Amino acid sequence: MRSEEKRNEHPGWAVQLNDGSWLCYAHGFHTDEDAFLARDFGSKSEALAALQEAIDDGYLPKDTKGKAIEAWQPLCENLRHTVKELRSANKVSPDILFDVVFTIENALSQLKVK
Repeated sequence: MRSEEKRNEHPGWAVQLNDGSWLCYAHGFHTDEDAFLARDFGSKSEALAALQEAIDDGYLPKDTKGKAIEAWQPLCENLRHTVKELRSANKVSPDILFDVVFTIENALSQLKVK
């Protein structure tokens, strides 16, 4: 159970560029339209420093503009993704059942042969 303090704490900071995309990081900085992929920073100054670093290192054009915003939207997209994954994990489709039955039947037939 999450405490009220944890639930109400600040979500962190994310960098949203002027074109609406988000600053992300995976083996180097890049941008993406999906807020789910946005990099989360501990402070506003850390977020702005990362944006400047991405520009200085050549990951983004020199004229790139963006702002550090509270990371509620990326946090919500993260939650949406988690809920989607949980829903799909709790569904059993007929093809999955067929694979399980086929594997069990195969294992039983191999046991009978020996």
